[in-house]
Amino acid sequence: MNSPIFVLTAHERKSQLVMSFPLEPRVYMRDQEVICSDNEPLDLETNEELQSIEDVDREFENSKVKVMVVRDSHELEFGNRKIGPFKNGQEVEVSEWIAEILVDQGIVKFRDQDTIDLNSLSKIHWKETIPASRQLPPLNPNFYCELRRLIKRLSKDSKTDSNKLKEYEKAVSLSKDIVNCRLRKIASLAASPATASDVVQAMAREEKVLYMSLSSIIADWNQKLLSVEIK
Repeated sequence: MNSPIFVLTAHERKSQLVMSFPLEPRVYMRDQEVICSDNEPLDLETNEELQSIEDVDREFENSKVKVMVVRDSHELEFGNRKIGPFKNGQEVEVSEWIAEILVDQGIVKFRDQDTIDLNSLSKIHWKETIPASRQLPPLNPNFYCELRRLIKRLSKDSKTDSNKLKEYEKAVSLSKDIVNCRLRKIASLAASPATASDVVQAMAREEKVLYMSLSSIIADWNQKLLSVEIK
């Protein structure tokens, strides 16, 4: 049996941005068994045991993302890994959690195609709330991860900017509507005898987790509901 391994959360990692602090790669564990590390991303498509919203978040944080450098910077050290130096206008690829730190430091910004803003969120909201629509519009697999990133950033900015407060409140309102609309449709799909694979592929990763859980619960309930034991 493996000895216990310290698990470093994203918040703890970001708090250790100070260059002299050691930063060990995060390791995921279950019952003292090593599942994977930063160098071995979680695969929710093949490992059923890891299908949870927390696993989706962890995988997203450790996925690679391209960002645009907006300010020159010398080489930066994250524990035993070094990145940089950076030049303004350069496009670089880093882990998501590192990108968020660099964005907070004003060194890089996310590319437009890798982020959600209020305009794109409003368009998604419009598609989801069309009256009498039973279709489940396709979403980016990482939609909710990017949405949480948007809400977190607007919430932070709203502390010092009243305009951002209005944007934050609107983002939260739109998000709740989208979640509720899609939740009803996913629950209906989970209760159906069969669902086309392309419909499932249209779901975000967290939605697939929900769909699989509901489908399993409903199938088990249906099986047991009318089963009788003949003695």
